[in-house]
Amino acid sequence: LNILHRGLLEQGIDSLVLGRPNSPLRERLKDWSDRFRSFRPRFEVDMMAAIGLVRLIRREEPEIVHAHTSRSHAIARLAQLVDPEIRLVVSRRVNYPIRRNGFSRLKYRFGVSRYIAVCEAVKKTLVAGGVAAEKISVVYSCAANAGHVGAPAPRGDSLVVGFAGRLE
Repeated sequence: LNILHRGLLEQGIDSLVLGRPNSPLRERLKDWSDRFRSFRPRFEVDMMAAIGLVRLIRREEPEIVHAHTSRSHAIARLAQLVDPEIRLVVSRRVNYPIRRNGFSRLKYRFGVSRYIAVCEAVKKTLVAGGVAAEKISVVYSCAANAGHVGAPAPRGDSLVVGFAGRLE
């Protein structure tokens, strides 16, 4: 998210990040961006957080809201109950099946302009969960390579395993 935010700002596109006030993301942004607002929904169906989001959206007037987590997706969908004009894009990085309860059906099948899946497998999971395939774009995750140290080449029967996960 830090890389996306910086890239948008460098291209002259206004970007505002919402996140937990004491998060590592906030710490990374505070040295170079004043476009961060504290946002702390208590749980996935936090209507007060959704109303707060609607107020912020009306004040900031973004063209789109981009949800990067399941909780932010849920809160943004709730905000659309108050303001149906909110244009929502949702990124999905996990390959867990979509739950079959009523809230999940509403969350995934309606109100989202576009889904961004990090790979074809995640796209297939979204489609299996009821999301129309034409609403899903696959955009592979990447990381900036500034300061990256390359892994050594495997030797003989060595197994090289790499993993990049969520940084809280």
